[in-house]
Amino acid sequence: MSRKIRFLFPAVFIILALLACNSASVASTGAAPVGTALVQTMVAQTVAAAVALPTQAAATPSATPLSPSDTLAPSATPIPPTATSLPSATPICDEAAFITDVTVPDGTVFAPGAAFTKTWRLQNAGACIWNSSYALVFDHGNALGGPASVPFSGNVVPGAMVDLSVNLQAPAAPGTYTGYWKLRNASGVLFGLGASNGIFLVKITVPAATSHSLTLSADASQGGAVDNTGAVIAFPNVGDTETNAAKEGFISFNISSIPTNATITQVQMDLSAYDILSNPFSALGCLKVYPASYTLPLNSSAYQAFPAPANEYHDWCSEAKLKTPTTDNNFSQHLQTELGVSVLRFRLQFEKMTNTDAVADMVRFATVKLYITYTTP
Repeated sequence: MSRKIRFLFPAVFIILALLACNSASVASTGAAPVGTALVQTMVAQTVAAAVALPTQAAATPSATPLSPSDTLAPSATPIPPTATSLPSATPICDEAAFITDVTVPDGTVFAPGAAFTKTWRLQNAGACIWNSSYALVFDHGNALGGPASVPFSGNVVPGAMVDLSVNLQAPAAPGTYTGYWKLRNASGVLFGLGASNGIFLVKITVPAATSHSLTLSADASQGGAVDNTGAVIAFPNVGDTETNAAKEGFISFNISSIPTNATITQVQMDLSAYDILSNPFSALGCLKVYPASYTLPLNSSAYQAFPAPANEYHDWCSEAKLKTPTTDNNFSQHLQTELGVSVLRFRLQFEKMTNTDAVADMVRFATVKLYITYTTP
């Protein structure tokens, strides 16, 4: 028996009880009330409903129909995005692109005071032509002895490349030095690399110098003396002879061991290895030294006629002065200019040719030395 039918039995029982009461009332009054017919009808409907009930556990609710006044919301239809065209970028008139360092890569080492040329290769990355009114200009940092600006030599069309150069010089003091450069257009406006107008640079290093000392003795095979008669001897004797002939001394030093990139800081000449005949300083005046350039073997062409020229490097006017090594910037400068040449030569000559007393007044040198100090990077 189904659960719903079992549930109807109590309801039928209650209804029948009501009928009984009504029946009693009819019997006493003799008339059937209207309610009796109504109760009978209810019983019949209740029983019919019980018979008609479905046997499934639960009824599935049916969808509630919409009234004609109800309106369905329209479904969302995807709308494709509309492409919005962006305004095109305005071309930049003056703009450069860095290509390479043609010379002097960053960190190149230079000796103090060395001259060099820096060259950059740039590309015209803008829309305007670079003409001769444009210039390479120093912006900030270390100028390295360079000019404030270097004008362009011709036109550079957009997209073309150009090599821009500037002459510079390394400082004397050791250190790392950087110079920053830009370009300038015909209106005087600075510009540089990319839209940010970046700089391009030169960066060098000047190393701390290493000091060296060197002692050189005159090469006897390349020196000697020549007198006014053309006679040549192997020793650098200077003065006059018993025949009143004037002698000039010639000395030569082999400097090939000094590097060509050396900086000469000091040269001393040592004439202290000598002996004297008579009194040449009183008879002939000061002993003078000059730069010399003569051919080998030593011959009469090396002799210089008197009076002695006035452009001597140094002079010694007493014997006492010969006893101490002599320092003179002329010696240093002469050596500096001769680096790269294998020899350094000098000529020794008294102020006067002879005093005509038929007495030898002479200084005879056993050897002459140079004490040299120099630095290298």
